[in-house]
Amino acid sequence: MKKLFAILVAMCFLLQCSVCLAEGLDLSAMSIEEILDLQSAIKDELASREDYLGTFHWPVSKLAEMIPVPETETGKIAFDNEDSFAVRVGQFTDEMFNSYMQSCIELGFTVDYRHGDDFYYAYNEEGYYLTLRYEGIDTMLIRFEAPSK
Repeated sequence: MKKLFAILVAMCFLLQCSVCLAEGLDLSAMSIEEILDLQSAIKDELASREDYLGTFHWPVSKLAEMIPVPETETGKIAFDNEDSFAVRVGQFTDEMFNSYMQSCIELGFTVDYRHGDDFYYAYNEEGYYLTLRYEGIDTMLIRFEAPSK
């Protein structure tokens, strides 16, 4: 049990170090107290995202049937109506983001597209607009809109 706990602590520390490096933080210039404060802040952020997202339910509208259902069990519907919806999905890595984006491209979301490392915006031929944005900490935003009437 102690060995498992030590492995989990080490993994948490490595995760925090990778977040610091991604954010451009220099751990060698930080005091132990600053590193511990940062560690606490990261743990709080991860816990709040998990609590916020909860169990994932994909919208049941005709609009939602037009794009793939993400392969995750964590998420939250931000809003859902007749003309548009937005969901945040959790437990979604950047590799999953790229795979999901490719699935949407294969469905024809290629008109007037804009693409970057953490986003993809495009229309399909019928004028439906898709927004995909990887928000970090294993979270992706999907927003989908019907053409203007």
